[in-house]
Amino acid sequence: MDDMPMGFKEVIPDQTYPSKWKEFIINAGGTQSTLQDIKVPERAGGFSYKDSSKHYTRNRFIYWRITGDVLELVEQSLEINLTGNHVRYKFQDTAVLEGLGIHEAGGGTSVVLLVATVSSVHRLTFPHPDLIHKKDHLSSHHPEMSVPSIFAEASQSAARDPATFHVINNASTNSMLPHTSASWLSANDDALFALAYASGSVLLLSMGSSHIGLVTSAELKQTSVINRLWSGFMPEALRSRAGASGNFGVNFGSGGEVAMGMVMHPIANETFLFCLCRDGRLRMWSTAHKECKLATYVLEGTAESGRRLLQGTQNHMLRKAVSSDGNTVFLGAYMCFSNECAFCVLKPVLESGIYQLIRLATIYAPEHDLVDFQFSQFRLWAVWTVSDGSMLVSSILMELGEGRASAQRSQDDWEPAILETPPQGLLFPWSPANEEGVDPTTDPRHAYLAHIFHPGRFPLAVIAKALAVYRRVPGGGLVGQPQESIPPAAVLRDRVSMAVDSDIRMELSGECGEYVAGDEEYREVSMRCWARLLLCCEQYQEAGARPMGLVPGDGGLRSPLALIRRSQLSLFRPADALEYLASLDEPASVPPAYFASTPILGKDPQVCSDMCRVVGALAVLEKRLPNGLKAAFECDLHRLRSPDSAMAHIAHALLCDSSGENVLDPCAPDSFWKCLEDVKNMYAAMLMLLKALTLDHDQPNDLILEDPDPSSSRVMMSVNYLFSSQLGISMIAESLHQIAVVRFSMCRNLLLLQHLILECSGDGVGFGGSSGAGSLGPLIDEEHVNGVRSDLIPRTTLLTQAYLLLKWVTETPCAPNPPPSNSLENSLEQMTLLRESRPSGSRVPMVHAAQGRGGAWTLAELFLACEGGQHAHALSLRLLDRGQPSTSLFSCQWHTAMLPYITLVGQLIWPISRNFIFPEFLLSSRQYVLIQEYVRLLQSWCEWNSCSRKFMLGVALLIGGGECDKAYDLVVQAAEGVGTDHFMASALLQHSSKPQKGLYPNLRTEVECGGLSAEEEDPPPSARLLVLYYLQVIKLFDQLGYHDRVIALAKTAITVADPHDPDLPTLHSIMFREHLRLGHWSEAQEALVSNPEGDRRRDCLRQLVTALWERGELRTLVNLPSGVSAAKGRLGGGWRRGGTIRGEEEEVETVLEARARAIDLSGSRTSAGHSYYDFLYAFHITKGNMRKAACVMYEQAMRLEQEVMGCRDGGRSWSWALDKRARCLLACLNALCLVQKRYAWIVKPLPRGEASPFQDGSSFEGRTPKRHRDGEEVLQSRMKRQVEVLEYKDIKKEYEVVIARLKLIKYNPDHATVTGLARSEEELLGELAKAGMYDNALRLGALLFEGRTDCEWAVGILETAASACVRLLPNGPSSGFACAGTEIGGSRDSMSAWDMLADNDLSMLGVGDAPAVSLSWKLLEHFVNKYETPGQTILHKAVATKILSMGAFLPHWLLASYKRRDPSELLRIFLEAGRLSEGGSLAIECVWAALGKGTECWGLESAIHANKPQLCLPHGTFHLYLLELGDATPTDPEYEQLHKDLKDVLTLYLRTVTQVSVEMANQKAKLASG
Repeated sequence: MDDMPMGFKEVIPDQTYPSKWKEFIINAGGTQSTLQDIKVPERAGGFSYKDSSKHYTRNRFIYWRITGDVLELVEQSLEINLTGNHVRYKFQDTAVLEGLGIHEAGGGTSVVLLVATVSSVHRLTFPHPDLIHKKDHLSSHHPEMSVPSIFAEASQSAARDPATFHVINNASTNSMLPHTSASWLSANDDALFALAYASGSVLLLSMGSSHIGLVTSAELKQTSVINRLWSGFMPEALRSRAGASGNFGVNFGSGGEVAMGMVMHPIANETFLFCLCRDGRLRMWSTAHKECKLATYVLEGTAESGRRLLQGTQNHMLRKAVSSDGNTVFLGAYMCFSNECAFCVLKPVLESGIYQLIRLATIYAPEHDLVDFQFSQFRLWAVWTVSDGSMLVSSILMELGEGRASAQRSQDDWEPAILETPPQGLLFPWSPANEEGVDPTTDPRHAYLAHIFHPGRFPLAVIAKALAVYRRVPGGGLVGQPQESIPPAAVLRDRVSMAVDSDIRMELSGECGEYVAGDEEYREVSMRCWARLLLCCEQYQEAGARPMGLVPGDGGLRSPLALIRRSQLSLFRPADALEYLASLDEPASVPPAYFASTPILGKDPQVCSDMCRVVGALAVLEKRLPNGLKAAFECDLHRLRSPDSAMAHIAHALLCDSSGENVLDPCAPDSFWKCLEDVKNMYAAMLMLLKALTLDHDQPNDLILEDPDPSSSRVMMSVNYLFSSQLGISMIAESLHQIAVVRFSMCRNLLLLQHLILECSGDGVGFGGSSGAGSLGPLIDEEHVNGVRSDLIPRTTLLTQAYLLLKWVTETPCAPNPPPSNSLENSLEQMTLLRESRPSGSRVPMVHAAQGRGGAWTLAELFLACEGGQHAHALSLRLLDRGQPSTSLFSCQWHTAMLPYITLVGQLIWPISRNFIFPEFLLSSRQYVLIQEYVRLLQSWCEWNSCSRKFMLGVALLIGGGECDKAYDLVVQAAEGVGTDHFMASALLQHSSKPQKGLYPNLRTEVECGGLSAEEEDPPPSARLLVLYYLQVIKLFDQLGYHDRVIALAKTAITVADPHDPDLPTLHSIMFREHLRLGHWSEAQEALVSNPEGDRRRDCLRQLVTALWERGELRTLVNLPSGVSAAKGRLGGGWRRGGTIRGEEEEVETVLEARARAIDLSGSRTSAGHSYYDFLYAFHITKGNMRKAACVMYEQAMRLEQEVMGCRDGGRSWSWALDKRARCLLACLNALCLVQKRYAWIVKPLPRGEASPFQDGSSFEGRTPKRHRDGEEVLQSRMKRQVEVLEYKDIKKEYEVVIARLKLIKYNPDHATVTGLARSEEELLGELAKAGMYDNALRLGALLFEGRTDCEWAVGILETAASACVRLLPNGPSSGFACAGTEIGGSRDSMSAWDMLADNDLSMLGVGDAPAVSLSWKLLEHFVNKYETPGQTILHKAVATKILSMGAFLPHWLLASYKRRDPSELLRIFLEAGRLSEGGSLAIECVWAALGKGTECWGLESAIHANKPQLCLPHGTFHLYLLELGDATPTDPEYEQLHKDLKDVLTLYLRTVTQVSVEMANQKAKLASG
């Protein structure tokens, strides 16, 4: 039986924007004459996939149009978006025949298209959706993503492949051309084609799939041998009469066997061709045996059997249908005769080896021209054209069972479908003061442009054609352009506006001259020009709406899925009960049993019958009320006038109207009074109608989503695709608009009826001010009149306004906003209050899809493409899980799922409910202007979610308009609904980052269980919820930078917060932060002091210090401790709970130190963060804490060394760091100088790697031993040294090292490298010496090696100095000596020598105008004498060795000093240097000094004498000299003389020693004897 007894309604989805076609040209051997020889009627058809269990084949279909030699193929889906789904094949000069077939082949791997033309047959293969989607289970595919169509990979080469087509040789058929065809794909994958010719023969072709060119053909002619014999012997006149009488069924001479319609289908594993011939017989041909198995008269056994019937104006038509199980085929024949037409449904069966046709139904057709028909086992559909040119789509119910019973149906059994009315002229609001129906305040240009370019009203191609005609362009202008060249909507809109404005100017200039027309005349001309353009659009739209065919639906064709028009595609949907009643001419004739399965209407049959009569009366009112009056009423509602007040005025005006054209005239033939005469219970009938009109079925809490069940995820995957494509979304949105329009008109007319009842109930006043039969008083008693006034009218008023809003949502155009372009918009997009109540997997707006269709949507379409579709799917799944009777047919099939789905979408937008999904969507999609209009339409009457709407409006004004003051007032007012509005309470409870277990359990339970409603008494809002609400609002205002409003909101939240609220510290912190941003220092300190949480106070203090520093408020920062104390006093009582901050000065110091240590010193030298240490130094100096000031400066110097000087940066950064470090160390030294000497030290922490245990136990001498708690002494070896004590001298050393490095960098920038700086102390001294800064090097060395007993550290310095002095001698070495980039040498007394001397302190030399060379040697002498350790000759030896090695003579002062300190070492130096002459002379002098000649010059106390102390001379050195001089004597007379003199003096010395020794022995003997 039929699933939908309420009929169907046509829906035209949005087809505004042209599609992109792929065009292919196929040359199959036709010529221009071939195309002219035959005129094939324009046909259309469709195909639906068999498997409806998968989302990608469910509600997916292919439709085609055949126009001459052009075949257009389009694949559409209500579930998924398809790309590349428009293909156009042009068979060059070859007309395409009817009988195109599409088959699923290859076990679900391919889709085969079979096409026959007048000269060729074609087999085109495309991939099956199963093949395209075979990997969908491995990857997630979102419904709004596009997938390729089966036509996406179609190509020219594939269409021209020789294996895909065969050219027909028409010579075998007497050069005739076929006029119709049929096709079938056999089980063995062979394509069968049957082409019918006017001669009565049928050409049967079989095209294999695996061999190129393997095509077999056979001609089917004459039904049997008997017939052929009969045709040969019987005269033509007798044959004609026999054929006409129907006794024999063959009329060869008149073409009786010419096939008018053909279909193919297999029966019992054999494919048969069924031909409906002109003579009214149905012939059944076997394609395997090429013989006729059956020939029977279609009307045999009916009332027309045996009658002489003449051929009608149309040809017969033949269609087939398959049973739901696929095992039975039904044949539907449309027989057209001159006097009447009928449909015959037959079933071929095989009984006892004989094929027979069983008649199942005979249906007489209405007297219209049939365009196309399709049928199924349960219903037959037909498309007609009426005599006035309009279209009619009707259906008839039938039951095709397995038996032989034949049903006969009359014309009255046909049920017309509700068709979409074509666009009509623009209607302006009407008012009694303006009888012409034109509102003077309406701008015609704006109104007409909005009407013409409304989404889905006119395709852009139609507007372009109308514009071309309007411009009077010869040849049509844009009319002949391909659709791809049609300009975008914005460009076309500008062109339309310019064209009409130009036309207006031309008319005005022709009538009134230039610029002299008045406002009224200009308005009249403007409206006339715009109306002319609109009329062109409507005419082209009407031409493109001509029907061409039906698309057979899925599920056994229970209804047509689509109606193919010339340039449009319209879909059919099931109509609900109210739509069905509103479409009937006489709703009262519908029996109440018809609504037995309807939830509300089926409860009471008697009341339902009365309600049908009331609906009939409302329908009469709908027809009789002027359209201008309807528009005026709707305009009043948009202006926020109450429907009750507006309709009361209209009712009074209509009752007082005594004109002959009174709408309420009871004497009119179609007076609605007659519809109400038989109503028995008017009050109950109107109450039932109101309940049926209530979209939420008085259960507003059912739309609150719960957490999805994981076990239903697989079902959700399928439901999630339901009507998710652009086509499906447009269809659902347009269907919702149709329902809203019908129900709004019902509510409006019902409200008028109720006011008429009130107007006429008191004194029985009738229409036109008279009393009598026209009175409504007797229809309702006085008790029910009060019920109408107090109950029905308020409910009707509420529903009228609700449906007005629903109608506004489905009509209002909008444009999807692009994705957020910056971080601020993105953060606002992710605002928690807009995201928490959405289901998982929420979709974002399909911006790319909107761009694909030009960016024009209605608000309902955009809602469905975003959150609305997802919520509707989730609600559908919940209804399925509950197993509600109303959703038992919700099986994702379009004919069972569409109406419940539309209802769910309408309920999501329905304002009289707890759900707040639609306003959330408006805000998340950034439709700020539409939010304001939405709230405006609801603010005067809707109490549901009133506070939530205020919140949304405030957010919209804040984000979209920047009106922070209005937004602040609104969000504060919206706080009243935190405890009542489900959206605000549930979203806040879910989002709370600190869930409080056990906090307000009753309120949480009420929110989660739906216990709060607008109709109940409002409970007092919870303070906790208010705090959470204000925190969310504060976050929004803070993101937009409205700091003053954030402070006000925080104050409000603190006022309402509980003293123990966990977010109270957060609110105080927010106030502090905003005061800080605004520079309110005293207020910030008060907020800091007011914070009850200690950690928060410390954080705020750190932020305050940072802010004061960054803004240069140093004076305030220095006085911050006293400012905090003053804030305490102003608050009266100091700190609140949580204790106090003891020592504000220490806290500020701690914060400053933390900030200073957090700054990266390796950055630029201009970084302000480096001055934190300087400020701390000044801070401590101001407070008189010199040691802390010294510590701060030393810490900065230490960090500069570790962080800046250790990084690989440019030399300038190192130079700056060294200079800064020197200043820091100097400041540290200055601070320590101001401290008592015993306190002049600081502590330096050691890094972990440098902390080590004490190795020397002596370091613990004088210290108290450390012990454990139990008294056991801690072993000293286990103790680690964590800090290092630095005294003044230690810091002084570091300072001098830094100064030395700075001097090096000053003289040679190459030293400003990691290699140049990271050197040992000895290397640094050497670098200073090389630079000629001997004085600095020696003083630094003396400081660094202060504790050493030798002067080895100065050896290298003095060697360098000695070398420099030698090079300054007139006869010194000529090679230069590089020092700090300046050559020393060359010119013996050049400026370079003075440069070297300038780097040293010469004040101690005491010389006047001495030359540079003399000063240099004087300086060397000073250094040697000053830094040589007494009793040592380390420096003397180094200097002498260096001078001698350079070939110079030792200066006199050095010789004299050396002879006194260590003569023997001096002699060895000369000997090692090879200076024999000088050494030999010194050796002789040394011996003579021992003998008493010059003793004081050699540092001897006395000469050798028996009474003097013993004297030792270096005899070994003397003998070495003798040996060396002896070897050199033969070559040099000087050496010979020295050898002789040294030998002689040694001989003398030995004799003297011997003599002195004898005397000493004698003296000792005397002493011993005496």
